[in-house]
Amino acid sequence: MRFSLLSLLIFPASSASLSPPPTLTKLSLYDFPSARCLDGSPGAYYVAPSLSDSRKFVFSLQGGGECTGLEDCKDRTKGDLGSSDHLASTMDISGQRFLSQDEDENPFWFDATHVRVMYCSGDLFSGNGSINEDIGVFFSGAKIIDAVVKEVSKDWEGGEVVLWTGESAGGIGAMMSVDRVAKSLSNSTVVAAPVAGFYWPTLSEYHGEGASEIDYPFFPEDWVEMAKTWSSVLPSNKCARAVDVPETCLTAHINTPFVESDIFFVESQTDSVQLSLHNGIGDEPDGSVPTQTDYVLEWTANMTSFIKSHLSTGEGGGRRVGTFNPSCYTHTSFSADKPLIDGRHYAQAFYQWYFNGDAEAMQDTCDEGVFHCNPTC
Repeated sequence: MRFSLLSLLIFPASSASLSPPPTLTKLSLYDFPSARCLDGSPGAYYVAPSLSDSRKFVFSLQGGGECTGLEDCKDRTKGDLGSSDHLASTMDISGQRFLSQDEDENPFWFDATHVRVMYCSGDLFSGNGSINEDIGVFFSGAKIIDAVVKEVSKDWEGGEVVLWTGESAGGIGAMMSVDRVAKSLSNSTVVAAPVAGFYWPTLSEYHGEGASEIDYPFFPEDWVEMAKTWSSVLPSNKCARAVDVPETCLTAHINTPFVESDIFFVESQTDSVQLSLHNGIGDEPDGSVPTQTDYVLEWTANMTSFIKSHLSTGEGGGRRVGTFNPSCYTHTSFSADKPLIDGRHYAQAFYQWYFNGDAEAMQDTCDEGVFHCNPTC
């Protein structure tokens, strides 16, 4: 549901001055004992307060893949993807998509309070706070989300508007948690805008010329194993009851029909990480390998048709679903400069969709047999 801009326009905004760098806050394990990183250190987030006394908030979930095994997860504890012990006291968020304080790059949200939720749980922000005895690490991503939202919103009076976003693993996490967050912030308006977070259970892997090894397969049975390892909090009981493999509700394509919040997908038609890391196509496709080209074309057709199948105008008071879906071989590289569709970048497209009611889909259409056709990539 869209909100009235009038209630927010009474708060003056200026892009002339920038907020100080976001400062680190570590969650209290006394208050939130289950909100831990892989190594048991407290979950953490950075905050850049609004300079305009705005009731606008952007929560952005950091990306960074996932871990499922002992060696993989233990390795992550050596850096900030597995421990808050290594985090700096401040963070540079310039150019960080919906966290940018540049009005041209980030219309409407540039002067919001910006909250960057750090990804140190390795579980796509899905874990329920349990320690996995077999691996010896905590999987607490869902608990970290809940704790950060509770702490940041403790003094809210109602009427706030929240952009719930994240990139890659953070985009996946944003999609599976948005309704839970919206329910906890029932007096506020919440809209999701995941970046590079539209995934689905793998239909087929690429095994032709130039294929690469797949370290993180995403077939339905793999989602079952990952959810078991992480003790994942599934995003929707409705989804879990409606599908054959409830754990696949952790993916946006399976879960979206059951999400009640408004959603705007920022997603490349040829997502480079999904194609290489999870589907095995190897090096960037250039059209010179017929089997690879055929696979990428089919995968791209699935991406565009799957997203299109979820688009909704919200007619009759329901939720709205829109997208910025360029034909580019990229993952999270969305900026004010590129890619563009009809002269607009991703944040402008979101603004026009959400506030002005523009078309649900900004999707490139390539000629038959062509992918990666956007000239601004």
